[in-house]
Amino acid sequence: MKIDEKSMFFWGLLGFKIGRLEFLWDSPYKEAQAVFEESKNEILRMVGDEVPVNETDYKAFAESITYFYMKNDVEKFSLLMIGRCIQRCGLLSACKGTEARNEMLHLASSCLDSIPISVVKDKDLLFSTIVKNHNKSFTEIMSMLYEAVLSEEDSEQSEYASVEKKNKDLDGYLFISYSSKDYETAMKIREFLEDNGIRCWMAPASILGGMDYSEVIVDAIERSSGVVLVLTDNSQESKWVPKELDIAITADKIIIPVHTDSSAIIKKMHFRITDSQVIEAYGDVSSVFDPLIKAARILLDR
Repeated sequence: MKIDEKSMFFWGLLGFKIGRLEFLWDSPYKEAQAVFEESKNEILRMVGDEVPVNETDYKAFAESITYFYMKNDVEKFSLLMIGRCIQRCGLLSACKGTEARNEMLHLASSCLDSIPISVVKDKDLLFSTIVKNHNKSFTEIMSMLYEAVLSEEDSEQSEYASVEKKNKDLDGYLFISYSSKDYETAMKIREFLEDNGIRCWMAPASILGGMDYSEVIVDAIERSSGVVLVLTDNSQESKWVPKELDIAITADKIIIPVHTDSSAIIKKMHFRITDSQVIEAYGDVSSVFDPLIKAARILLDR
């Protein structure tokens, strides 16, 4: 999807400023508090009356803006998260020691996890470009991203965009439920589905800074067309996956289990998926991509 350069800078800057508040909100220093108030007021001017903003605390403030665009405009939401990623990477120089640096890199990369492939197909290139140039100004980094990543458009992406628009009009997407230990497998499934025009919602453990995990998950499942379960020993023992499935069952959502390891299905999991046809993918998840896409399209067409 080709992104307008002017819009890219505006929404990226908004995300950058929201991210900046993350490190100023609770600061005891008067100078930081003055900067915070100035930044907050600037953000309010940028969003105008479009967004109902909650100013109770930083978490509520950031959540009300970010979640609004996540639900209503995926492109603006994606640019917000890119701006927040740039802001976090800008703090790498201040990190003392490898552990602190790695933690900041993790926080920065988590901003990009919920950006759909329809907006940025190569998120690895996007992130590496930001990290390599983290000492440069916001404007310089965004210019590099625009040239290297965000302005790319080919026939395949154009075809994808038309399918994406159709699905967006239907508000159809699939929620991917998985254990964080199976992140790479879940990402392969997500990338395959989105490459074939199926929108996905997949929340990493470090879900969007400033947002209430439980509220976002419940809403995402209830609004979805169905759930793709990455069924493994890890997900069966997960604290969160069974809760996500219970929400899906209560909301009368169809569950598509993709069994990607040789684990036996335990009783509590079998009970939750007893009415679901399990897709066996042990050894090579790509071997079940065809039946998975067929099942996904059936859900979206319901």
